[in-house]
Amino acid sequence: MAKRDGSGGEGAGRRRRRGQATGPLSIVGRRPQPAAELDQILDALEDAVAKRDEHQTQALSGQLWARRRQVPEVLVERLLGGRTRLPGLALELLTSFGGARVRTYLRRIAESAAAPDIVRWGARRRAGWSERGEAGARRSFLQSLRDPEATLVEALASAGSWWPPDGQILQEVLDYMAVLSTEQRLALVQRAIDEQVPEITWWLRGLVHLDDPSVQRLAIAELVRCRDAAASGALSRLALTTRDPTLRAEASAAERRVRLHLATPGAEEPAGGEPRPLLSLERVLASEVDGEGGQMLVLIRGWNEQVQLLVSVFSKDTWGIRDVYGISRGSSEQISDLVGSTSEEQEVHLVEIDLPAARGALVATVQANAAAGHLIPPAFEVWEPLFHDAFPPPVDEPVVVPELDDAPFAGRHDLVRQSARLLQHALFASWLFNPEQIDPLLPWVPGLSGSRLTDRQYRPLMKGLLGATQQQRLRQRLRRQAWLLERHGARTERDLALAVAASLVAEPEALLKHPFLRAMIDRSLANMFAGLLM
Repeated sequence: MAKRDGSGGEGAGRRRRRGQATGPLSIVGRRPQPAAELDQILDALEDAVAKRDEHQTQALSGQLWARRRQVPEVLVERLLGGRTRLPGLALELLTSFGGARVRTYLRRIAESAAAPDIVRWGARRRAGWSERGEAGARRSFLQSLRDPEATLVEALASAGSWWPPDGQILQEVLDYMAVLSTEQRLALVQRAIDEQVPEITWWLRGLVHLDDPSVQRLAIAELVRCRDAAASGALSRLALTTRDPTLRAEASAAERRVRLHLATPGAEEPAGGEPRPLLSLERVLASEVDGEGGQMLVLIRGWNEQVQLLVSVFSKDTWGIRDVYGISRGSSEQISDLVGSTSEEQEVHLVEIDLPAARGALVATVQANAAAGHLIPPAFEVWEPLFHDAFPPPVDEPVVVPELDDAPFAGRHDLVRQSARLLQHALFASWLFNPEQIDPLLPWVPGLSGSRLTDRQYRPLMKGLLGATQQQRLRQRLRRQAWLLERHGARTERDLALAVAASLVAEPEALLKHPFLRAMIDRSLANMFAGLLM
């Protein structure tokens, strides 16, 4: 398994490094050093990391920790003055030692015209962006650099110096591409191709979803020229989701060329050679399917015992893939805390699954993108290869649809009568109809009060909330939820969910007295009225 090279990311050089650092810097106490010597310690640490000297790295890291209050200012001055040979490492140290002031330090570096472009770019990436006005802020920042195009190409080269490539850097460059003109995008892509940026195909596979036909065609042509063995998936997803019929035909033709090339005996070996192993798989998790058909997939892989990679994909069955988030290298403690806080603060319940089921869920959600007419986020292709068993993916790897068949439960009226109990289970905590769906129906509900609803009151609500499309969505969500309940060990609730799913083939009028649907309406009204009183 390939290990991190210890260079710390941006500006680390373009040759592939195959060494391994020790992960998070260890803490070893030592007497404080004078400020002048602190700079010498950092020089020595860069030498030790470059030489992959684990023992020396640990010793010097301990010396830094002993003077941790003075370290941030020294690091900032080194970065501003271009006095570090490994700016990525220096920025990582700054984020570790900066404490509550880390963003202040990062912004100071990013805003300094005196600092090297790649240093400013790396600091700005780590400082993060505000959602409001992000496009304009990115555009302004690029314009402040001496050579924006060269900086982005250098960042791509830094990302490609790892195996697997640094997804956070690749995703950041893709986000910058979104604010550039077509001419600027084409120039950047061509320069990256001409300079033979390592592992550039990982970035190009994201570009095929950029919704800029000129750039998409250039990316497709280069993927075919490179005989990229992993491009088949990205190209097939583009053909499924693009709104441009010409581009759809071109993507389909390119996908066939890549696939047939791989299947042709005696064909020239594709770029990248034999399949390469990915990082060790730690965990694959899926959240419950929420009341709006949303679900989160979480993948965790390990560089070593201390450093992990995390990918999170959020999707909705009415939209498809909506958002992708990744951490290329975080401490095991950081990743664990992030997963834990997601469960607690957002009240998300995560169930252990496996890679075949995760792949099946992604296939289904891409089909939802196509059905809804929504494009796939370009960043998805940066992280998608990590959901496979190796790179490029084996053609015969298993894919499991995480959904159970409800046919054996058709006619189970005994279970349907008990189905309101489902809403008491943790995985159904968010299952209700939105106020936006209910509010327009209230004028048609006679005599509505806080008491229990009558058939006459349920009827207009049931009719308005349960058209054929909504029934089909609820049915599929219940089948998906049943699969998770089975993994969760909740077999009674699994059977109830499947019985309800099977019962939803009836006409809305026949569902008037359905216990589960009535309970959803009751909960929805209670939630709505409680919100009005707050």
